[in-house]
Amino acid sequence: MSCFQGRTNLFIAHLGKLQLYLKNQDFDVLSVSCSPMQFMLPVKGAKLIAADLMNFLENNQAYGPLVIHGFSVGTYVWAELLVKSLENIKRYKPVLDHVTSQIWDSTTYVYELHLGLPYAVFPNNKILRKAFTAYCVFHLKLFHNTGTKHYLRATDVYRNTPCRAPGLFLCSITDPIAAAKRIKQTHDTWKSLGIEVNWKCWDESPHVKHLIYNREEYLAAIYSHLQQSGIMTSVR
Repeated sequence: MSCFQGRTNLFIAHLGKLQLYLKNQDFDVLSVSCSPMQFMLPVKGAKLIAADLMNFLENNQAYGPLVIHGFSVGTYVWAELLVKSLENIKRYKPVLDHVTSQIWDSTTYVYELHLGLPYAVFPNNKILRKAFTAYCVFHLKLFHNTGTKHYLRATDVYRNTPCRAPGLFLCSITDPIAAAKRIKQTHDTWKSLGIEVNWKCWDESPHVKHLIYNREEYLAAIYSHLQQSGIMTSVR
């Protein structure tokens, strides 16, 4: 059993693995997802999700410390929320200040879009996956104004985040979709901004499956980070 300070926490995730927080933990959970189509058409997809999420957080600040745990392209949804916060930083700063801890698992950047998205859409069809890979490269060039420029802007804001809560990055050297070198660059940038950051990188582990392949180390990294952030006071 884990012991927590303050009121029940609100947790935001992109993918599954919610039992990590629901089972034997005192967390309320909000799961936010983004489909491949919503990701590829951000103006009518991911940006609207981010706006709705910001609205929800702004109107529900009675919750205790907020923990953000994002997976893969879930990072992009949060990045768009950060972009929105800069539109009126005075208004949205209380929302960002409410975040006590950030955990980012397999952060995916636009530069690896052509590697990750085809697997998400066609995980079991190599021929269609190859065709979609070519389309993704074409898509980034053709839809620069409605897609690519938003990815690049969000990536820049995420790397220079206005949210200064302590962060934990979880990744793998062998993950081609979430490039460890890019994640390390973000880690180093956050550190230069004075943000407390932790880093766990496995030599070999599949994309967003670090919990499955390295369960004990994964949990240890998360619990240690939450303790350092003041969310969790002890683990029994």
